[in-house]
Amino acid sequence: MSLIDLSLSGLSEPGTKLIEKISDAIGVLYEPTRIRKKAKAEAEAKRTELISRLELEGIEKRAVERFLKRETKRQENIENITMQAAQSLSESDNVSDIDEDWIEAFFRECEDISDEQMQMLWGRILSEEAKSKGSFSRRTLKLLSTISKEEANLITYFGKFVWQANKLTPILFTDENGDTEGITFDKLSVLDSLGVIQQGIGYSLQIINTLKCIFSMGLRNDCL
Repeated sequence: MSLIDLSLSGLSEPGTKLIEKISDAIGVLYEPTRIRKKAKAEAEAKRTELISRLELEGIEKRAVERFLKRETKRQENIENITMQAAQSLSESDNVSDIDEDWIEAFFRECEDISDEQMQMLWGRILSEEAKSKGSFSRRTLKLLSTISKEEANLITYFGKFVWQANKLTPILFTDENGDTEGITFDKLSVLDSLGVIQQGIGYSLQIINTLKCIFSMGLRNDCL
């Protein structure tokens, strides 16, 4: 059984190539949307019929229904994230080989992500890994899977305070009232706990080089 059911219509050549590479690892079925919708309806009918034929107790039937509902939702999440990645690739992008074990680890970490904004984030992770193999370690994937939408928004907002000189450096300006544009000590502590910054004398960045390409950070290219 194929893991992903996607239409390739309108995708760039690198986007199509990405899906084909994922197909080699986990299996992909390409069909027009109309056919896929019909197949989905037929599959739903067969599922209902199968469950009705099974001699299961009430609690067992509910368990089967819960399992199928959960896996169906995961399937939808996987397909949405995969399409986000494929659509973000332009004709000028060069798609490299992606390790099959990495792909499986990637989907394990993101299969329960339903929020559209977070799916876009995971789509960028996949597309960046496709363009540059080894960009994201499994440890980084594990870390990112624990980041909430609110924390992702905080990292994105924090990016406006990061300057790119010889190295990435966060610089927080304080006005006469002591305001740092919403970056409070508590928020800095959250960023520290996520491994984005390391608090000490000033602030030094740890993994922001990896994060900047997926959180759309507007880094400053000049310095004071």
